[in-house]
Amino acid sequence: MLEDVRSAVRCAVRELGGTVEGVDVGLPGDSANGDVMTNAALLVAKTLSCPPRDFATLLAMKLETDERFASVWVAGPGFVNLQLSDKFLREIVSSIVGSGSAYGSDTMAGTFAACFVQSEEGVRPRWAAEIATAIATHLGKTAHVFSERPEASSARELLLAHFEGSNRFGQVTSAELACLEAQLSVVMGAFGEAELVQFFAKQGGTFRPGLFENVLAENDLSCAALEACRVQHSADHAVMQLMKLYCFAHRADRELELSCETVQSPSAVNPAFRILYAAMSCKRLLKCESRSTELSKPEVSLISKLATFPEVLRLSHERAEPHRIGLFLSSCADLLASCQQPHLGRDPKTIATCVVAAADVVFSAGLAIIGVQPLDDFS
Repeated sequence: MLEDVRSAVRCAVRELGGTVEGVDVGLPGDSANGDVMTNAALLVAKTLSCPPRDFATLLAMKLETDERFASVWVAGPGFVNLQLSDKFLREIVSSIVGSGSAYGSDTMAGTFAACFVQSEEGVRPRWAAEIATAIATHLGKTAHVFSERPEASSARELLLAHFEGSNRFGQVTSAELACLEAQLSVVMGAFGEAELVQFFAKQGGTFRPGLFENVLAENDLSCAALEACRVQHSADHAVMQLMKLYCFAHRADRELELSCETVQSPSAVNPAFRILYAAMSCKRLLKCESRSTELSKPEVSLISKLATFPEVLRLSHERAEPHRIGLFLSSCADLLASCQQPHLGRDPKTIATCVVAAADVVFSAGLAIIGVQPLDDFS
């Protein structure tokens, strides 16, 4: 959906004599600002030497002729807000439902490896590598998790030469060097099997941003540091899945300490509960009588969000940020809940079946990528 709107905006900008470099679209934080917004006028007006609001007005007039937009208006210093037409929204929903489990997939070529060091404290790097691999697989790459350290490696020599020849990364102690050697050995081993590598490590003194990329002079390497996530281990596989979902429904730079009680709590502050409850709600609502109602504002907001799933996957992959998937599902869960609020003046169960079906597709795909099995009941 965003790609369609982005293409329409850029086409209109070109027709008005502007350049499209940097022109983008996104979802507004407030539904009062439409379903999609663009900063195009603020960027393009500078190159055309005209006031941003004047160019925004011309751009809005161009976009008003596109049947995909029910309304287009200018706001603030030059933002253009767009309200999607009912027909276009239903086409989006139909496309999501029609794609099924393949929604958001791609045909990217090449090999991919996500790696981590087995001996590092905590499970977050391993979980991140697993999810990053699942994302890459969904996008069409041949992908696997790599954590084995080759017995023979030139990692130490490479690191010593780099620290001696550059002051950028400071000094290194023998203990730090040993840790960095272990990490770089795994990364080098992964490159022996894949073209693109992502390395996940615990945030700390031994993690040096940009170090391995510089040592290997490798553009196809992304190294990501994750804050500590201490978990109370459980023999119950379902509980450990909840731990994983809870962890990746938070930013990677947030330190977490998870107990079995925390992740199993049926509370609004528990993102794992909210996501799984939303997924269960979709299954239950789909068993109800089919409803085709006029789309409410919360439903439109939910559709707009669901339609960004392919872009969320792409950004997660490109930036080595697997937590984006959990944060996205958490946001979708909140939007689904808002669609069922009694204040809308109707039965909370009255939500368009097509919207529920689209949400079900996204929750199922997202949870599968994270590696969490949807629950039939939450107790």
